[in-house]
Amino acid sequence: MKKLLLSVALTGFLFSCGEEKTVPSSKNDCIESSLNVKHLGDSLDVLETTHVVYGPGGKKVVVHSDTLPSLGKTTQTADDGSSVTIDKDYDLFITVK
Repeated sequence: MKKLLLSVALTGFLFSCGEEKTVPSSKNDCIESSLNVKHLGDSLDVLETTHVVYGPGGKKVVVHSDTLPSLGKTTQTADDGSSVTIDKDYDLFITVK
């Protein structure tokens, strides 16, 4: 069972890397996960973790939301050469066991 979950999670992670077109995988007995950070303002961010579980009983969606402190602002050079202020983003690292 652990090997199945590991292979499903690893496959989902590999398919999510980059913007390349991929061949759809079979969605029998698998878990699809996504992470999204939304900026709520100057002091708070929300980390939304969504898991779509595909199994014999159909599809089930589980969503978790966590409030995180904002990392503040940073400046970045725009395409036209001007300097713009944007929200700093979290670096997300995933460990699959």
